[in-house]
Amino acid sequence: MDAKTEFRVAETRAGIARGWRYHPLRKVITGDKNSGKPPQVKDWPNLQADADTVIKWASREFPYGNIGLICGDASDIDVLDIRSEE
Repeated sequence: MDAKTEFRVAETRAGIARGWRYHPLRKVITGDKNSGKPPQVKDWPNLQADADTVIKWASREFPYGNIGLICGDASDIDVLDIRSEE
């Protein structure tokens, strides 16, 4: 596992320990500001992955994608995403 993947896995493990839920996201494509955001799986809002599953996503199944945090009631986290044209 490379350093970037190791960091993602460590942070995801810490989040799972807090009760946060994650899902795999599509591959990031340089120059496409919307890539890396769509879910890899259809039933992502209902996923309850353990740390080993998230590691499998990050290192083998979807190595070039992102790991997304399921926000709202599922993880008890609210997010405000503000975008700018700049």
